[in-house]
Amino acid sequence: MDQAHLSKVELGQRLLTTEQACAVAKFFGIDANEVEARRIVERFRLEHADNPAAEQAINMLHEDPAIYGAKK
Repeated sequence: MDQAHLSKVELGQRLLTTEQACAVAKFFGIDANEVEARRIVERFRLEHADNPAAEQAINMLHEDPAIYGAKK
């Protein structure tokens, strides 16, 4: 990743890709699943921040994991 992209990630202007998140986790010796989960959360937040149904969608994942494929 070049310095310009890294800077934008640090400033919250860009998101890491899955591969970049894994590489960052490995570099810093932190859990790659947690870094990927945080990346997904941030992407969801950016894409759905203004959607009033977003909170309900999150709750639906927790309420019936069998239907939505989520794990409790």
